[in-house]
Amino acid sequence: MRSRLALLAAVAAAAFPSSALADAGTPACLSAKGPTSDGQSIRGVHVGGRAVIRGSDGNPLKVSSVSYCVDGGGIFSFALSQESDVVLALSTADGDAIGEINPTSPAESARLAFPKMKKLAKTKETSVYRVDRRQLILGVADGRVNFVAAADRLLLEYPNKLGYYLKRLGF
Repeated sequence: MRSRLALLAAVAAAAFPSSALADAGTPACLSAKGPTSDGQSIRGVHVGGRAVIRGSDGNPLKVSSVSYCVDGGGIFSFALSQESDVVLALSTADGDAIGEINPTSPAESARLAFPKMKKLAKTKETSVYRVDRRQLILGVADGRVNFVAAADRLLLEYPNKLGYYLKRLGF
């Protein structure tokens, strides 16, 4: 367990610029392309890991979600449980993808790439699909993929909880 936490801390330190947390001038954005997603992560942030979010003064903050801008457009966000576990990591940036499918891909391309896609939930404008047996999901609206994400297994089993965390991230 400690190695997973250490890995999450190392990935967070490498992936997220400290200047993005500081209040000085223009915030820095994440790079346009993040690490390749695996079955449980987007941009190297694994769902299920504990997150310690610190302010610019270094003191821990109690937050429910964190968002970063991404160079070239889009956002990268993750939602936290009350225990500060990452339960949903989501990106709208073109540089993040699940396989060949990224935000802005046509919905038809996603259906061809993932023929066993299963609809999990629907928010105001977005239908949410699990792509396969992994913990990866896609949001589809207006005939296009509008986000790629990794979700905690519990959220995949309880669509209302998934909807709650998606709303927390603005979807």
